[in-house]
Order: sequence, then structure tokens, then C-alpha cells
Amino acid sequence: NQILELTFSEALDPVTASDPANYIIDNGIGMADSVILQPILFNTVLVYFSTPIVTGTTYTITVDPLDCTGNPMGMFDSKEFALFELTDAGDLIINEVLYNPLTGGKDFVEVYNNSQKVLSLRDLFIATRSDSGNVANQYQVDLKRLIFPGEFYALTEDRNITLSNYDTPNPNNVVTVADLPTFSDIEGNVLLVSSGQIIDELYYSRDYQNPLLDNANGVSLERIDYNVATQEASNWHSAASYVGFATPAYQNSQYLDQANQTGVDMFLENETLSPDGDGYEDFLLINYNLSEPGYLATVKVFDAKGRFVKEIANNELLGTSGALKWDGDNYNGEKARLGIYLIVGDLFNPNGKVERFKTPCVVAGRL
Repeated sequence: NQILELTFSEALDPVTASDPANYIIDNGIGMADSVILQPILFNTVLVYFSTPIVTGTTYTITVDPLDCTGNPMGMFDSKEFALFELTDAGDLIINEVLYNPLTGGKDFVEVYNNSQKVLSLRDLFIATRSDSGNVANQYQVDLKRLIFPGEFYALTEDRNITLSNYDTPNPNNVVTVADLPTFSDIEGNVLLVSSGQIIDELYYSRDYQNPLLDNANGVSLERIDYNVATQEASNWHSAASYVGFATPAYQNSQYLDQANQTGVDMFLENETLSPDGDGYEDFLLINYNLSEPGYLATVKVFDAKGRFVKEIANNELLGTSGALKWDGDNYNGEKARLGIYLIVGDLFNPNGKVERFKTPCVVAGRL
């Protein structure tokens, strides 16, 4: 028999949780043969089915048990699973490292599945190197979690602290591990080890941070391109300020497919805004796509006579793509008058590159 272990966030109703009809698997497997609810917490079930599962195929199990109060689980109605494969060098890569957290914060190491395999985090170790260069301080992740192609996981000693310091659209992929190595605030190594093999390694230094930042505490280092060598210093950069200086468990603010990016592009989503609260064009988006990380932006709004109206960004560290927003107000927080305005942006990076962006827009409304 095949056995699938499912763990829920709440205790389950014993009758419905043990009913095989509440567990349906796609790709020709169908209803479970039997289900056993596990004591003592009664939030874990073992699902038995006889049809063999195939390596390289992703399955979805649809579940309809009830919690202990008789309410539908709701949040958990389906989940993907697969047979995981062995992790080889380059399959799982280091994608982001927070080595110098805020006061009271916790380090994290984010990993990314850069392969077409389904991998397991169970036998992954996070390690460093000793002064003599040997692999040292290995700590097993030991999580019964699969990581699918293109998926991120942020590993930290306290997910609640990390989630309180940084926003993420994937909080379930920010996970607590028992221990991580101690990472130096100045320079150090992060290694991923699986089955006794080093599968990825990063030497980092605070020199990798944007030199224009006044303070790098709480600022993570983000990988720029998945397919550029991990040890390439130019492939790392400070996370952007607009994401809160870290992106645990989701795509980096500095991510860039360098083979497909050239130049600097800034443009308006719409050239008209009408900040009247009716839900239609209430604000202006200034979109940008940059060919390299590290740009700081100062963006201001002027009226048709050249008078200063509003500062949208002041030396803000940008990602490689994103948007800045103007709500149609002036520096006093009052609604700007109807008329033509000019958006002026100055971008510069530590390499001395300077870009200027100018475009008109219109504040419209009912007379």
C-alpha cells in the first residue's frame, strides 16, 4: 500500500476524518482505500491507497474532513504531493540570506527549487565553513515538506518573528527550523548540504550590500539571477526598500533575467488620474523595469508652471521592476488642483549611472 501523511492545523472530527470517501486523489487513483486518524492531537491522518504513484508526476488530493467543532476545514481543501527525487548540486539554490537581522530579529536562509524535480527538505542541512575551510556547523532542516519546481522556502529559527518583521504573500513557506548556524554580520559562508554533498554555497560580505544604504541592519541579500553562479559577487544585491528590505518565501525584489533585460524603462500605467474616491483612476502608477539592481530613485511632481507639488520617492532603493504611486495629492496632503502636471524622476546607482525620466500627466475631475 501507498501511505500519505496529512497534517492539519486543527483537531479533526473522528467520524468524517476517518471516512475514505472524504479523500479523493486525481490522476487515476480515486478514493482512498482507508484512513486512520492519529492520536494524541487528532490533527494527522494516514491515507492508504493501493495504486502506485509515479516519479515525475504531481498529484492532487482533495480533502473534505471536518474539524473538531463540526465546521468545514475550508482553508485546506486540496494539496499537491509527489514522490521526491534526490537533490543534486544546483537543483536547490540559495536565493536570499538575512545574516544581519534587526534587533530582536532572526536570520533566515531562503532556498529555491531551480530544477524540474520535486525535492524534499527533510534531509537538507544548512552549514558554514570553519576557519580552516572545512564544512562545519551542519544543522538538519528535518521538515516533512516537499519543494516543487519554482517554489521558495525561507528557513528561520522563529517564523513568527520573521513574519512580524517582513510581509510575504506565502507565509506558509516561512518555516521554523530547530537551529541555524551563526552567521557573521561582516562576512561568512552559507552552505546547502544533502546526502553528504554540497549542493550550493554562498560566500557573502557586507560589501555586497548597496553602498548607498545608510544602515544594512535588517536588509537581506537577494540573488539576482537563478542561472548565474552563486559565488558571483555581482549576482547579489540588497533587497529593495519598497518590499521592506526582504522578500522571504517569494520572488526577490532584485530578481532579473539578465539575458532578457536591457536599459531602463519607466512608464505610466495611465496618463490621467481623478482622485475623487470613486474607484476609477484614483491614483497614478509609475512603472519601471531596470536592467540592473542598485538604482536609487528620487521622483517629484511639478505643476504646469514648474512649481513643486509632491515628492513621491526620496532616494528610494528600487527593485529591478515595480511601481511607484502618486495619490494625486500635494505636499500638504491636499488634493491637487485639476490640470497638467510633470513627473520627474532621477535614478542613479553606485556604478555612476544616472537616468532621468520626465512625463506629463493630467489630474482630472468633475467641474
